[in-house]
Amino acid sequence: MRVNDDAVFDSVYVEYGPVLRVLAVRYGLPYEEVEDVIQETFLSYFTHYPVDWESGRMKGMLVRILKNKCID
Repeated sequence: MRVNDDAVFDSVYVEYGPVLRVLAVRYGLPYEEVEDVIQETFLSYFTHYPVDWESGRMKGMLVRILKNKCID
């Protein structure tokens, strides 16, 4: 990642991280695994999808990725 990419990642992480943590626990993920799965979720998003998607679309994809990781 470049410096600008780091700033984008940080802002997305701060905005959506708390919501994803709550959802991960609701999906039945053990507390000790939540942070690892959240990190994997963001990594998966940033390696496969554009960072300039609108907010709602990005959130929806992050939630979908998280849900699939919790099921696995």
